[in-house]
Amino acid sequence: MITKRFHTVSAPKPHDFIFAFEHQQIYLLHEKKIPQWHEVSHLFQSEQHFYCFAESNEACYLISEKNNIADSVDYIKTHLRTTGSLLEKNNFLLACRANHLDHWRKTHHYCGVCGHENKNKADEQALICSQCNHVSYPRISPCMIVLITHGKKILLARSPHFPINVYSTLAGFVEPGESLEETVHREIFEEVGLRVSNLKYVRSQPWPFPDSLMVGFTAEYLSGEIHIDEKEIEDAQWFDMDSLPTLPPLMSIGRELIDTYVAQFK
Repeated sequence: MITKRFHTVSAPKPHDFIFAFEHQQIYLLHEKKIPQWHEVSHLFQSEQHFYCFAESNEACYLISEKNNIADSVDYIKTHLRTTGSLLEKNNFLLACRANHLDHWRKTHHYCGVCGHENKNKADEQALICSQCNHVSYPRISPCMIVLITHGKKILLARSPHFPINVYSTLAGFVEPGESLEETVHREIFEEVGLRVSNLKYVRSQPWPFPDSLMVGFTAEYLSGEIHIDEKEIEDAQWFDMDSLPTLPPLMSIGRELIDTYVAQFK
């Protein structure tokens, strides 16, 4: 059984698992394995600091916080988004959690109130200022994602930063003072100019790129013509279920929303 932990480790044990990241890329052994310390310790070239975010009876799960890793043909960086099909599901989820925590810790070395150095808080997963005791918790950015349906057609869009030809559901961040439902209606109107009804919550998914929590909905088309916000949307179209474009990866909640709806008509 894996449980949450939060403490630093200076000397990993041989069977501890090592999560090392650089710019949203994770170091994997043989491109498919999260390594244990005995497999890669010789590649870490200087004094290391590790943060334990989980542990079991057999091993700790450690984030490398000071990467100085020797070049190796076996231990190389892979973008975390592409590892959903490479890693076992539990390991992928652990890698996602580790990436989220790694980004938070790297961007919160110093207190946002007084500017002094933050330290680990001993009794919970948080950082505390060494001067004013201000406590910082892991940042989580809530984001709605919605599939708009119209009978046997679904609305999909693509952002300029998507891979070539990929279309997905609409998504957007929650603004201060806004409910999730208000966010859905606002984002849809801002991005494609449509009104919707019959909004239904489906489920949520952590999406640590770097720190989002995706909250999934479906909604039915009510009125309006497609007018895209060209700052965020490159194209948006109604697609027939029998002629869908290239879709996002299976691990994403956007893909799940699409597949679940389409499956109802087969």
